[in-house]
Parts: sequence; C-alpha cells; structure tokens
Amino acid sequence: MPLRAARRKQVYRLFEHAMISAVIIMADRKLRKTRALCHRLRKLSTTLPILVVLGAAQESGGIELLESGADHYAVEPLEVEKLLMSLTAISRRQPGRTNPNRHLSS
Repeated sequence: MPLRAARRKQVYRLFEHAMISAVIIMADRKLRKTRALCHRLRKLSTTLPILVVLGAAQESGGIELLESGADHYAVEPLEVEKLLMSLTAISRRQPGRTNPNRHLSS
C-alpha cells in the first residue's frame, strides 16, 4: 500500500512505523535538498530502492542524485510502464525477494 509523505521529517518517521519497500521522491526544485534526502535514506537502508522523479529542467542533476544514493531517476513526463519496470529491476537486488515480477502479472 503506498504511503505519501510530503515533508522530509514525515519520510524519516515512516521508517520508524512502517515497513518500506521502495521510495519514490518527487524532486525539490533545488536538488540540494533532494540529494540530502537520498543520502540520508541510503544511510538508513543500504537495500531500499530509491527512485527520483525530476522535472525536464532538472535532468542534468540526475547523476548527482545517483551519487547521493538514488538507484534510478526518471524525467517527467513519466511513462508509467517504464517506471514500474525500473522499480522491478531495482527490487531484484533486494534480499529475500523470490519473485520480483509477481506484482506485474495480470
């Protein structure tokens, strides 16, 4: 079940109260805050999939986000199928996952 957190502090609290299987971040206009969030989340979990969604004008900052701990970035407008496939590919690396494609079958 997706959980939404609008503020960074809410994201950190989710780690205390919920089992998080992936994080999708809508990038802040100033990527500095998004980089800091990726870095902090990566310190909390080395296996948590982190995907960042960037606006078209922010695309050049994608590499910096990967260096800060994100696993993948996507640029708006999003293609939902590609986003789901990226999450599936990233989740294959998580320990304990036996069939990462099970949620995509119809």
